Amino acid sequence: MTGVGSGKLFLSLTPRGRSVAAAAQGLGVHTLPRVRANSPRFIEHHLAIGDTRIALELAADRSPLFAISEWCGDRQLVITVIEAGKANVVLVPDSSFNLLVAGRRGSQLLLEQDTGSLTNRPRMKARLLGYLRHARSAQVLVLFVTTTEERVTALAKLTADAGKADGLDARVVWFATNQRVRLGDPLHERIWQVPGVLAPVAIADILGTGASVPSGGLLA
Repeated sequence: MTGVGSGKLFLSLTPRGRSVAAAAQGLGVHTLPRVRANSPRFIEHHLAIGDTRIALELAADRSPLFAISEWCGDRQLVITVIEAGKANVVLVPDSSFNLLVAGRRGSQLLLEQDTGSLTNRPRMKARLLGYLRHARSAQVLVLFVTTTEERVTALAKLTADAGKADGLDARVVWFATNQRVRLGDPLHERIWQVPGVLAPVAIADILGTGASVPSGGLLA
């Protein structure tokens, strides 16, 4: 996208290219599936999810405590949060996986890979509130991996404020930067910012006992 470095990471067909490919296969152009990777913003997001997954998988491989299983990728899990008197919220996490502790079934973790493209505060607040409401009845921990320390701070505060206003525990959503996740150990190092908690925490600090994430009682 910048013209600097190793070049494009994805090549996709132009409209003329689609015509050539369709003719070579004896198909109509409209029968060829369209790929979302045509969008540079989607490519950036897709690659960022891959980087985070690699960091988590490598950390699990090195860990004497943790293992990762049942990884579901983008758009494979759809969560509908239904609450009386409120509008339904549909959540589509970028990934989900189970974090096993010492060979036992541990906790489900949901991944949101935030590239900073969503700047609409009400929409982001609605998404965060959806996760807080979902976590009240489900044993989940939500990991938001984002772009900068400033955005980590802003999102953590937005989550804390939203949780307080709705009487929800905001400490089930954790935040860290891409750099901290990729360069460190995202399972054992204290790189995660938890709303309402001053010092960063590590996943191992909370889930290292093998217990599931307690709904409404994380870090209590």
